[in-house]
Amino acid sequence: MPSLNDAYTNTDYFVKGLNKPLKVNEACSLLDALLEQYQKSTYAYITAWNPKSQEIPMEENLARNIHLLSELDKLAELKVIPGVGRSTDGSWEEESFLILGITKENAHSLALQFEQTAYLWGEKSGRVNLVFTE
Repeated sequence: MPSLNDAYTNTDYFVKGLNKPLKVNEACSLLDALLEQYQKSTYAYITAWNPKSQEIPMEENLARNIHLLSELDKLAELKVIPGVGRSTDGSWEEESFLILGITKENAHSLALQFEQTAYLWGEKSGRVNLVFTE
């Protein structure tokens, strides 16, 4: 069984409106252009699905993401774009959000609040970083 690091690294992180998925440890010019468009310099890619990397029923996952969206609404000056994280073999996927303009501290706090094992975070012109919460 692959490690969680391998699983997250070998995931395609799709964002609505981008025709190429984000990949861990890679730069993405399309993401940089999106950051420029919205005049933001940082981003996170987070879901509330499957806390602690344990699969739960779809209804619970959907409710958790609605709750995450309500928490994001409380943070000012963010641009939130829906996405889907999907394993490269297509065996699983999770609805997620690309959040432009979020600080690393707020991203980490949200990931902890929603019991996520990891999330993506980065800055314009940098590579996509996988950040573990523990």
